[in-house]
Amino acid sequence: MVFEGQIKPTEGPEVIRLIGREIWYIYGDPFSSPLQAWETTDFVKFTKIDVTTPDGAKHCSMIPITARELEILRKQYPSP
Repeated sequence: MVFEGQIKPTEGPEVIRLIGREIWYIYGDPFSSPLQAWETTDFVKFTKIDVTTPDGAKHCSMIPITARELEILRKQYPSP
């Protein structure tokens, strides 16, 4: 898969629908780059978005969670 403006292909795309919304994020693992993401509502037009992922995150390593679930995880595993 190659999105507009990319020089190299992206492997392992993962599509995640935002909970309760008709917006999808497509995460991809470009060769020799950190994960990148694009947003779409129609799978025709894609807008690149800024994302932050944990060091070492690779494709197919994300799951959708609610804001409440994220809050619980952050309390259980605080950032160093």
